Amino acid sequence: MDRKIIGILPVIIGLFILLIAIFLVSPRAGGETQSAADYYWGIPDQNLTDSGYIIGATENGWNISFASNGTEYNASGSIRVDGEFTTVKRFGMDSNDTFEFLNSRLIKFNITVNNTEKWANLFFTGGNITFNLTVNGQAEREMVYIGKNATHPQDIPFTIRINHRYFLRTVEGNGHQGSPEIVIPLTVSLLDESHNPVSNWPVNFTIIGIPLGSTGASVLSPIDTDPDGSAQTDFTYGSEKGVYHVQARTRIKGKILVANFTLTAIDEAPDHIIKIQGDNQLADVNSTFPDALLFKVIGVFGNPVPGVKMVAKLDCPSGTGKLIGPVNSG
Repeated sequence: MDRKIIGILPVIIGLFILLIAIFLVSPRAGGETQSAADYYWGIPDQNLTDSGYIIGATENGWNISFASNGTEYNASGSIRVDGEFTTVKRFGMDSNDTFEFLNSRLIKFNITVNNTEKWANLFFTGGNITFNLTVNGQAEREMVYIGKNATHPQDIPFTIRINHRYFLRTVEGNGHQGSPEIVIPLTVSLLDESHNPVSNWPVNFTIIGIPLGSTGASVLSPIDTDPDGSAQTDFTYGSEKGVYHVQARTRIKGKILVANFTLTAIDEAPDHIIKIQGDNQLADVNSTFPDALLFKVIGVFGNPVPGVKMVAKLDCPSGTGKLIGPVNSG
């Protein structure tokens, strides 16, 4: 074989592979896109866009904005998903604008775009999302900006195949302050990018840092998420004051997700007392009430405060009653 032909073959093969890659990551007319590129993720900077549609997925769902550089135009079309829309939030739209469900999978809209900011957040289940968008009745693909890089679709309509992202977030307990050795709940939520909960999924909680010399710190693990995507465990502070670190961790679709808690054990000042047991009892004269009087000391951060010295005072009309036993605070 001719040496020149042999030398050209690797170049041809390389160009062929490059063209395939470009084809896969570009939005295709009415079809799917290569989800692994996640080109649809994020919202582009304003300097990358002009008038038109701005589309992107974020941790707060999908966003479609209707932007104008000062020239008024009509934006109309439809948005369809393979699953179902769960929540749609509209912003800035007036009474003359329509953005409505035709059914649980399809939204149709007709909006006058001017200098007023108008956008919608979309939350849905299922895989693909298809946009059929027009500007003044015409398909203008260069007036559609997708993701942080403001990518234009190759045609209108276009379909995006979603590579679902998942998020593990702290819900309760992060930043908590309380006395040593008390027990508090720690809660995380596991959601996908459309804010759909991931249920019955194991989450591991691990103590990854404690104050020097502290003993007794503990956390229950693993915990499965409930139907709302939440996993809650009990954390027990150790014996010493200082900063404690707990990590929630799970693996889903080959990716490791982490959420971190920072908690501080301090001397919590007492704030008030709440009644637990013994109020409104009845007993015969010269007899003992059947139930002991129990109360709890609550600190300024709302936690029980152990070891507080208490003094009990009896207010008895006849002056003959008396307290039996010591006053203890546990």
